[in-house]
Amino acid sequence: MDTLCKYLDNLLSDPGEEKFRKIRKSNRVFQEKVAACEGHDLFLEAVGFETQDIDGQVRRGGKKTSVVEVSRLERKLLKKK
Repeated sequence: MDTLCKYLDNLLSDPGEEKFRKIRKSNRVFQEKVAACEGHDLFLEAVGFETQDIDGQVRRGGKKTSVVEVSRLERKLLKKK
């Protein structure tokens, strides 16, 4: 839960920073601390993130690389702050 809060704190403190608007789902910390929590995907969706595959990027095992990214509408709202 601390990791989810840190993601949101970073995003709210600097919404224009691209690296805070995307979370790579294959990231080790994400896998260990966030993906392991039941309901993490619903929480991220509720706060404005959506899952997207990254075109052309494939990880080991043939799986596409995915990120959760702040939706376009949420980006506009964050920029107004």
